[in-house]
Amino acid sequence: MSVIGVHIVRLFGMELSRHTLARACLSAVVVSGGLVPFHFRKHLPVWVRVACLALIFASIGICCVWNFRIMRSHVENPPEWDFRVFWMYGKVLARHGNVYLPSEYQEFKELFQSDTQFTEASLNVGATYPPHSMLLFEPLGFSNIHTAYLLWYVLQTAALVAAIELLRRIFLGGSGVWGLGLAALLLFALRGTWVTINFGQTNFLVLLLILLYWCDHELPRAGVWLALGILVKLYVVFLLLYPLLRRQWLVVAWTVVSSLLLAFASLLVLGPTTFFSYFTLHPASHLPSWVYSERINQSLLAVILRNSNGGLGNRGPLAQPLFLALALLLACVTSWLVYRLRRRCEYGLALVLVLTLLLYPGTLVHYTLILLIPLLVIWEYREDFPGGIWGTVGLIAFVYGSIALQQGDSTFAAMLLVWMVLAGLAVFRTQNLQTIQPEGSDLLTAPHQSRFEGKTFSTAKTSTINRLRH
Repeated sequence: MSVIGVHIVRLFGMELSRHTLARACLSAVVVSGGLVPFHFRKHLPVWVRVACLALIFASIGICCVWNFRIMRSHVENPPEWDFRVFWMYGKVLARHGNVYLPSEYQEFKELFQSDTQFTEASLNVGATYPPHSMLLFEPLGFSNIHTAYLLWYVLQTAALVAAIELLRRIFLGGSGVWGLGLAALLLFALRGTWVTINFGQTNFLVLLLILLYWCDHELPRAGVWLALGILVKLYVVFLLLYPLLRRQWLVVAWTVVSSLLLAFASLLVLGPTTFFSYFTLHPASHLPSWVYSERINQSLLAVILRNSNGGLGNRGPLAQPLFLALALLLACVTSWLVYRLRRRCEYGLALVLVLTLLLYPGTLVHYTLILLIPLLVIWEYREDFPGGIWGTVGLIAFVYGSIALQQGDSTFAAMLLVWMVLAGLAVFRTQNLQTIQPEGSDLLTAPHQSRFEGKTFSTAKTSTINRLRH
């Protein structure tokens, strides 16, 4: 077993230390300690339930205090990454400069005394976000960096709180304070939450918008949430694969129209010169090659580049043959499963979410915050999973531990594992329906009976939507 462990560590490029192992074990234990009491809460004595809830909310309180200290420290002394980049965008826009020209950022070299990597990937490149994303960053330029960072943290904290409540309503509905505590605990136990706060990133806002899309994914207005998500992070555009495969043309149309309206608004704000510079200058093409293979990047492309001797070579990052072949394979399998799944559509949407993280070339460690949604889908249907409750807890704890390691390609391995599990459950679900429903049976149109909740899926879904509307 020890030999196997050594080979696994070498395979994923890990250099394990006591600190990283302790962090991974703590994350796994905290998650397990939240999931198990939640599942058995109705069978526990009152004093045990009170003790478990007290421990859960005490852990959440400690996490909140630590994160508040991080925020206060960063507001006073902003670190190099990532909020400083957003603030520079706002400053350039506030003086009506062209945010896509590297020459607009030369003044910040002396102001920040930046290191080589920051200069190469930011100051010498210019903005890499599309024009409509600048609508989010422009207000930052009207105040100093300390005030802007404070307001930014207020916005992200509000998005975090709203996301916790939506997670409770969608996946843990009817559980009251237990669901609220578990949703918050699962978020704070995820390594991506801490990295997001440390970098001042936008992942809480993205998570909130994806959850809003999740609630309305069968309604036309879901396209509005997708368009806003694309504004915050470009990788959300991959989620359009789901409505396309499910032939939800109104959702696609609302996404396109909303995106065009946002683009028109950015054209008015930025002006035509800056707006079209994004398409003529191609700023992302000027990024240094190490951006696509640095350790914090856990995309499929980054893993391939790190484990090959040739690097990018003379090809562009998206023209690597092995990446194209594997990406096509993953996309085809996911598309087939989404198309075939007429029941448990959550499996299909969760598969597209994980596929997005795997294929997007810029997937960083903290983007795994979005992985909580597929994990909660697996938890919601834990009776379908081999081993039931214990197998599900073991899987989720292992994924959390792998992400917390943040060594080598462990985060990518965790994402790939979640995709494989969801694909396996989807295949099993499809085959099971074909086996138990004879040809011509009217059971094909009957709603699926959930074995652990004792109610139909369509009823559960309707009740969830009604709760969200009220």
